[in-house]
Amino acid sequence: MDSAILADHALKARPIAPRSGRRPGGRRSMLPREHGAYAALLFPVLTVVAVGQPTVVAWLLIAAAGVLFLAHEPMLVILGRRGSRIARERAAMARILLALYGVAGLVLGGGGLWIASRSVQLTALAPLSFALMAFVFSSEGLAKTGVGQALVASALSLVALPVGLACGLTFAVSICVAGAWTLVGLIGSATVRLTVERNKRAGHADAIRYRYRSLSALAVSMAVVAAAMAAPFVNQLPLWIFAAAWPSGLVSAGILIVRPSTARLRRIGWALVAANTCTFLGIVGVLRLLGGLDAFANAVFAPYF
Repeated sequence: MDSAILADHALKARPIAPRSGRRPGGRRSMLPREHGAYAALLFPVLTVVAVGQPTVVAWLLIAAAGVLFLAHEPMLVILGRRGSRIARERAAMARILLALYGVAGLVLGGGGLWIASRSVQLTALAPLSFALMAFVFSSEGLAKTGVGQALVASALSLVALPVGLACGLTFAVSICVAGAWTLVGLIGSATVRLTVERNKRAGHADAIRYRYRSLSALAVSMAVVAAAMAAPFVNQLPLWIFAAAWPSGLVSAGILIVRPSTARLRRIGWALVAANTCTFLGIVGVLRLLGGLDAFANAVFAPYF
């Protein structure tokens, strides 16, 4: 009996390894934790790079967007949005990283814009404006709200606009690519957020709000799929580009209909990334195969610079 009791106490006293992936003593990675944000930045940029002809300006802007994206996590640590303990233990490192990322972003982005054309300089205001608004929401702890996630998705996708122009694409093509990826990002973030909300809602009002949002997201997803079916019959490039987002729309619609539990969030994330990969190949295929980049230029109702 005594040996059994001692064994039981020994098991209780045995240190349990942390399950959250954090390092002992609060040590943790300073990389952004929102894994979907990586795809939201990389796919739009890769699209315009794959279709256009990257220049020094394009690479400088891409590098600046990358380091400023990395600055997001140190900023949240300093503001205490990752917890007071992490803020106390990692604040010094976070300040150093934030300063380094900030300086690198200013040097790379400022240098790229300094030698860029006026059209690239003007269109760079779009992602910068959304990024500033996203920063305000993050600093107030509202990054996980619908508006906060929409601002982040828009800021990351709109990086493709000035980079696309720097790669030699027309404004019409660049804005369509950025718009398509913004739509994909909004659909994906809404799908994940609704999956989480469904497991947290409590009360009649929350249930009604969830049902309305789910039906709205499902309608947008199905509209993207419908656009893919209508595109072969319409000779307009914008519809073709947006129709290439149908894999993301189809996956999101399936998730909203099946309504998986939050235990499957990792699988949901990988399914959305796979759909984004198909969307990337679809947009590149559309721009490569449909008679060249300017074949449908007159069909796009957007100003040129």
